[in-house]
Amino acid sequence: MEQIASSLPSAIAKKIAVEIKSFVGDSAISEFHTALGQFINYRFSLRQVEPDLVLYLAISTEIYSTFFCRPLIQEIIGEQQLKLIT
Repeated sequence: MEQIASSLPSAIAKKIAVEIKSFVGDSAISEFHTALGQFINYRFSLRQVEPDLVLYLAISTEIYSTFFCRPLIQEIIGEQQLKLIT
């Protein structure tokens, strides 16, 4: 996991962490299950040590448009409160 520090003034700066996933396997749903499980575990662990840190899942625009736009996946994203970067 890569942590990114902002160069914004501290009054408006937020600390974020970004989990980057490539989805290069044969099964997008299998890759999604792995990424979701890791994301949930990382988010839980980070809350213990850095409660103000916001975790994002970074994915390619292609996988977003071909897989993440599906209604079921959108529902899961909403339910699990995934924050995405494309």
